[in-house]
Amino acid sequence: MTVFANILLTGLVIAFVLYPLFRRQPASEPDGRLQELRLKQATAYAMLNEIASDHEAGKLSEKDCRELETKYRQEADGILKEIDLLSGGDLSGEIEKGVRQLRRGKGRFCSQCGAPVKPGDRFCPQCGRSLAR
Repeated sequence: MTVFANILLTGLVIAFVLYPLFRRQPASEPDGRLQELRLKQATAYAMLNEIASDHEAGKLSEKDCRELETKYRQEADGILKEIDLLSGGDLSGEIEKGVRQLRRGKGRFCSQCGAPVKPGDRFCPQCGRSLAR
C-alpha cells in the first residue's frame, strides 16, 4: 500500500511540475508584445532627447549627433511600424508628428527620467534633476 501511495504521489508531483510546459500560451501574448514595443518606443524617444541635450551642452560633436539621431530615428521608425502591424491602426500620422516635433525642437525632456519640461524650468518636475545647460 505504501508503494502505491509513493507512486501516486510521485506521479502527481511530476504532473504538477510539467503542466506549465505543456499548456497553451495565454491569448494576451500580443498585448505583452505591444507593451514591450511601447517600452522600446519610449526608450528610443528618450535616447533622441538625450542626444539633443548632449549636443546642446557640447558633449557631442555635430557628426556624432547626426549619426546617433539617424540610428535611433530608424529604430523608432521600425518600432512604430511593428506597433502599427500589431495594433492594426495607422500610425504614420503619429510618426510624422513625432519627427516634426523633433525637427522643430519643440519641447524639452529631462535627460534622466524623460519627463517633459517647460522652457523656463531649471529642475525636472518629475525627478528634480537640474536642467542647467
